[in-house]
Amino acid sequence: MTELFAQRYRIERELGRGSFGVVFLAYDTRLRERPVAIKVLHPALNNDPAVIRRFQQEAGLLATLEHDHIVPVYDVDVSEGRRFIVMRYIPGRTLAQVLDEEGPQAPERVFAWLQQIAAGLDYAHGQGVLHRDLKPGNLLLDEKRDRVLISDFGLAKAMQASGGSSVSQSQAEMTGTAYYMAPEVIRGKKHTAASDLYSLGCLLYELLAGHPPYEGENMIAVTSQHVLEPAPVLALEGDLGQALADGVAALMAKEPDRRPASAGEVASRVVAGVEEREAARQAEAERHAAKAEAAERARREAEEKASRKADEMERSEAPVAEKTRREAEVRDREKEATHNPIGWGVGIVAALLVVALVGFLAWKTHSPSIRATEPTVPVISKVTATVPVTAIRTPIPTPTVLLILPSATLTITPTPPPTATPTPSPTPLPTATPTL
Repeated sequence: MTELFAQRYRIERELGRGSFGVVFLAYDTRLRERPVAIKVLHPALNNDPAVIRRFQQEAGLLATLEHDHIVPVYDVDVSEGRRFIVMRYIPGRTLAQVLDEEGPQAPERVFAWLQQIAAGLDYAHGQGVLHRDLKPGNLLLDEKRDRVLISDFGLAKAMQASGGSSVSQSQAEMTGTAYYMAPEVIRGKKHTAASDLYSLGCLLYELLAGHPPYEGENMIAVTSQHVLEPAPVLALEGDLGQALADGVAALMAKEPDRRPASAGEVASRVVAGVEEREAARQAEAERHAAKAEAAERARREAEEKASRKADEMERSEAPVAEKTRREAEVRDREKEATHNPIGWGVGIVAALLVVALVGFLAWKTHSPSIRATEPTVPVISKVTATVPVTAIRTPIPTPTVLLILPSATLTITPTPPPTATPTPSPTPLPTATPTL
């Protein structure tokens, strides 16, 4: 039969080692083999009364914390002189292991983790519990739900009660903690909620960049940079990346009173930063669109104005152009006639024929061979009648022929025919005397 730890827990395997001790995966035989994580404190801590007292206080307070992003504490006890804490077992990796295996994380994933860590941290601060050792190794990732949970709340304070002896903590472990230590704590001042926020900024920087903000060969080299060197700037792309970089810079302010009031405020700032950048980009796009629309409208108006001006000029120049065109046509005809002798000859012949025809018609009409006709008068007894007949000539207007030739105008007026002399009236015949 397998021996039980503390007569209750069946140890399955070791999960890891840290500055506080060793963590095992075990099963609670009294609660239907429920899987649990048991953290057994380092033997050096069990011999220091101050550490034991502080541990009992902190562990009892941790057992009261109930939050979705804090690893629950089930029990705190001692077995055979070894003190231990029983916690919920979270299958998965720590964020330190994720960094070692995957390197820098995407801003979207880090922001999701930030929201969860901030929720758990603000809850604990509201309960009066400080973490004092916030770092990737104390953040567990439930990979089935992609959920981050905070572990080891308050245990650093118990560790501080031991004086941080070399027995309890190695130089490497102290240097690892120094990567996330706030400047005021390094100076020996009291650890506050603002100190936890500085540690949060450091671990977020590491998650995004793949390495801590300050690095050195030993703890002194690292801590001196926290105190003296300005916070390094993250160069991230995209709205979310830039907003996260701003949030990290705010968390890593050297003075505690210049840091955000809470972790939740940081997450809100990131959201607001993303929205502001999106709004600014949208406003810029709208300005560009309005400018382009105004330019297009001005172009259309200029084209319409030019078109109207061209139409007006065309209308004003049309009569001049028509006159010029007609004059050009006349010049062309004259030029063509000047260089066409056959056409001249034909025109002259035609004109002569017309003149001859008109003269003939005039002569025919006004010929003097018209004579009077003497009518037959019946003989009536003792009546004699004399009927004079006179030929009356009505003058005919002289016709004028206007002949327009290609290069000259010829006016022909025919000579009028001679005036006919009227025939004298015949002598009256003697009156016949009728016979009775």
